[in-house]
Amino acid sequence: MAERTLMNLIRFGFPGTLYGVSKSRTDVAGVPCVPTISDLPLGIETAVLSVPREGVEAAIAACVDRGIKAAVIYSAGFAEEGDEGKADQERIAEFARRNDITLAGPNCLGLINYVDNVPLSFGPLKPEPLEGRPAVAIISQSGAMMANAMISLHARGVAVSYAVSTGNEGSVSIVDYMDALARDPHTKVFCICAELIRQSQQFIAAIRAISDAGKTIVLLHPGRGVAAREAAMSHTGALAGDYDVMSAILAHEPLHHVETMEEFIDVAELLVRNEPLSTGGLAILTDSGAAKALMLDYCEKLGLPLTKCTSETDARLHKLLPPFASISNPLDVTAIILRDDALLGEIASVMIADPGVAASLISVMPDPVGYPLFKTEGAAAAATKEGKTLAYAVVGGEAALSDGFEEAVRSAKGSFNRSPERALRALSILFQRRDQAQQAGARGVPVGGVLTADDLAYEASLKAALSRLGIVVPEGSFVRTVEEARQTAERIGYPVVLKVQSSAIQHKTEVGGVKVGIADSDALAVAWTTMGESLAARAAGLPIDGYLVEKMGRSGIELVVGAKRDPDWGVTMMVGLGGVWLEVMRDRRLFPSDLGRASIRAELEKLKAAPMLHGTRGQPGCDIDSLIDVVMALAGLMEANTQIREFEINPLVLYPEGLGHAALDALAIVEADEG
Repeated sequence: MAERTLMNLIRFGFPGTLYGVSKSRTDVAGVPCVPTISDLPLGIETAVLSVPREGVEAAIAACVDRGIKAAVIYSAGFAEEGDEGKADQERIAEFARRNDITLAGPNCLGLINYVDNVPLSFGPLKPEPLEGRPAVAIISQSGAMMANAMISLHARGVAVSYAVSTGNEGSVSIVDYMDALARDPHTKVFCICAELIRQSQQFIAAIRAISDAGKTIVLLHPGRGVAAREAAMSHTGALAGDYDVMSAILAHEPLHHVETMEEFIDVAELLVRNEPLSTGGLAILTDSGAAKALMLDYCEKLGLPLTKCTSETDARLHKLLPPFASISNPLDVTAIILRDDALLGEIASVMIADPGVAASLISVMPDPVGYPLFKTEGAAAAATKEGKTLAYAVVGGEAALSDGFEEAVRSAKGSFNRSPERALRALSILFQRRDQAQQAGARGVPVGGVLTADDLAYEASLKAALSRLGIVVPEGSFVRTVEEARQTAERIGYPVVLKVQSSAIQHKTEVGGVKVGIADSDALAVAWTTMGESLAARAAGLPIDGYLVEKMGRSGIELVVGAKRDPDWGVTMMVGLGGVWLEVMRDRRLFPSDLGRASIRAELEKLKAAPMLHGTRGQPGCDIDSLIDVVMALAGLMEANTQIREFEINPLVLYPEGLGHAALDALAIVEADEG
């Protein structure tokens, strides 16, 4: 590995002085070698360590003695291997902090600086000059993923400014590299691959700093499933966090979160070759009626907004296309483009110039024998002039292309893809991020009331606290005797609900602690007796504080509204329809607790069951404003009560517009409840 690194440095024409350390050789390819680190001259800036794990600590100490201020550690066998390796890594990191030496790794593939021709990596590399092109910086915990992204981008003619493998991040983290490169003049786009994010709040701050510098981020975060999180832990030596929580938080930050390696590269190429997506929708040009139908299917599936072009645009297109052509979007340009090499570009220019178009996709058949179907100059010039996004694709997957086809397309402007579906998926990610940013309003958590331990003891006291915060709860009272229960029921009116109240019982239905639809005094007496018998059998030994008698709630749309405090990411809110929608369909939305009303409303619109909230089959729409009030009140409660780990209102019944809501049940889990 060390010799490969030296050869890379030589191949790149590294302008500085090189030394090798070897007990058996006096030089490598003309680079002088010394027996030990201690034999090196003073003034060396960086060391690359390719030694067994057992020798790393001594090698770093020797670097410190020679005044070396930075080292790249290829060596593996540290935190990713278990407790002993983790302890070794932490000890080395602490030594580095005390002695002011910066360590990349351990367990990394190194880092490549294409700007200054400094490849500190043992991977197979060749110089890739930037030549003034806007470039992508790759920062990845995985060395293999870094290399895959770098090779893929280079194959597409995309410049890479820096490629960094952070490895175990014993000393320097992803966040540190993001901070260091945020204002780099050569970098336009960041590709970040993180199997885990150790410093979540610092990571968010770094994202915002990069965005403030006018640059964009593409994030790939492997580890959505349990098995994948376990793999990430074994690979990097740290616990992976809750993917859903992370994704919910980062969905409202200025980055493009992707789920596949293909999207990682496709979106990066789109971003680096284009300016930020403007207002408006998508225009598509095809050369087939069937392809047009296929594009419509893709767009519907991906939720892409197709532009309805102006009458002026339609008139200009009529002049360029034959009379039988259907002027619509997507546009089938017909076989007329075979007559004139420049006609496709001219047609595309007209659509690109439409004020309602933000991005355009030109998708045509492959070009295996040199037919000049892809005369791109006109489209590229129009996209550049209008400041709009442009992408190209061919239908046909791996079909042969004529020599120079891809290069000609990419050198004009815009990304190129061999699959229109992939191109549209990448475009959809850009549109989603743009729309999210446009919807974002002022953020901030409302002030909530502080709850006492007595407030959190059981449902009755918790509902009383919710009522003080403006959340509507059913009328009722806490009781201890059947006579008190009768008096409450007569006061509020039948039918009523009877619930056991105990700080030791979270799930009352599982122990027979809930009776609903109690119609009269006799039924209440029976319910009281049967509940007592059930509790004696199924909750023996648990303290019973009393009972809650409540007015039976009116029917409405039942939802679950909850909040969860993550130790890394903070508080996330959850809203979903109850019953099968949540349990089987997993129809829910997670989002940060500090969103404003407009952003919360946008999240609710993403529920699969959102049409039910607006009213279906003659049913009135629900009081969505009231639901948003509950979400914001609960967010404020979580902000003011850091001892609460989770909070859930289930169900929250939502009534027709203007008639509000009712929280029929509530549960708070505080830190002391764990275990």
